[in-house]
Amino acid sequence: MRRHITLDIPAPVFPPVRDRKTGKRKTVGPFINSNSRDHRHQVAKMTKAWRETAAMRAHGIPAFAGQVHIIAHIFKTRAGRYDTNNLAPTTKAIVDGLVDAGVLVDDSTEWVIGPDHRHGGVGNPEIVLEIIELTEEEA
Repeated sequence: MRRHITLDIPAPVFPPVRDRKTGKRKTVGPFINSNSRDHRHQVAKMTKAWRETAAMRAHGIPAFAGQVHIIAHIFKTRAGRYDTNNLAPTTKAIVDGLVDAGVLVDDSTEWVIGPDHRHGGVGNPEIVLEIIELTEEEA
């Protein structure tokens, strides 16, 4: 029987940062966006936080032995238009955290299909992963 699990990854909270041009403090959104022009140090901190959060949330989940399909449902605090695929750096950090936790063997195409990005709805900022184990015929 193939496994199908759901894993909630709540967004880490980031402190405000100083804008390099204006010198004013600005809030930092919870997601790493492909289109953002944040400083690489800020992006590195965000990546680390998402990766560690995912690893902590996945602690104790038995490892998947074969190939999996991952669907990422993205929940945001507001109902505006956005491109879900621009949040790929966020889901990349999360999948790396699952590898760190030992839930996934590796994040290469040999082991993982996806993550496919979907709008999850309006609510607390988080990403809910569906991890579906694939049979040999599906892989």
